Order: sequence, then C-alpha cells, then structure tokens
Amino acid sequence: MKYSLVVILLLFIFRSDAKSNNYELSLSIEDHEWSLIQYGYQSENKSELIRGTRYTLQFDYNTLQVSGRIDCNSFSSHFTISNNKIFIEEFPITEMACGLSSLEYNQQIIFILSALSNLSIYKISNDKLLLESVRGKQLVFTTSE
Repeated sequence: MKYSLVVILLLFIFRSDAKSNNYELSLSIEDHEWSLIQYGYQSENKSELIRGTRYTLQFDYNTLQVSGRIDCNSFSSHFTISNNKIFIEEFPITEMACGLSSLEYNQQIIFILSALSNLSIYKISNDKLLLESVRGKQLVFTTSE
C-alpha cells in the first residue's frame, strides 16, 4: 500500500533543457556523493532523519544522470539544469522492503520522494546542497566525503 502512494508521487515529470552556462554546477555538485541530513518546509525548522535511514544522490554532469539510494532501494534518472533551477525526470525506484515500517518512516519517505519528484531550485552553500520543490519542500544534503 505504501508503495502505491510512492508510485503515484513519482508520476510527476518535470523537464527542462540543459544549457551550456552550467559550468558552476558541474564544479560544485559533480563527483560527490550527497547525503541527506535534514528535510522540511521552507518556512519551518528542518527535521532530522530517522535513525538508521540513509538517502544519497550522485550527479554526473557529462551524462546528466542522477542516481541515488533511498535506504535499501536505488534509483537512476536524468536531470536537467538551467540557471539555479534543477529538475529530475520521473525516476523508477526499486521496491525492496528495508525493514522499517512506521507511520513516521512512511511520512519521511513520502516527503522526500515528493520533493525529489517536484524539484525546482538548487543552491550550494557552506558545503551543503539545498534542493527545493515547487511547493516549498526542502532537502538539505552534505557531501559524504
């Protein structure tokens, strides 16, 4: 049942043409594994992740591929960027049971997948990557290195 909700959330598709003026993004975002450390709405305090959960992103600017892990599941998709805007196309995700199942965990997964499916803005500051959805959901990542 929870995966049905996740699949519905993943049906959002946002596309944009990548432009040649994205050199700064390639220097800042590529060649790192980004680990999610906080999430929440723009106007609220951010929530810490539930202990034992892990969410990562890796961007390959040459192929415009993004891949990541959502706990024990993985995904891969294309992304496009233009100015300070970033969009991840619809991404299939594996649906393995990761051993966690609580209301809080399900809410965390739904929030994160919904934000990733509706990205609009990115910002890199103080070694942190901030991704924001069109509805003000924010994901804060740091490099794993």
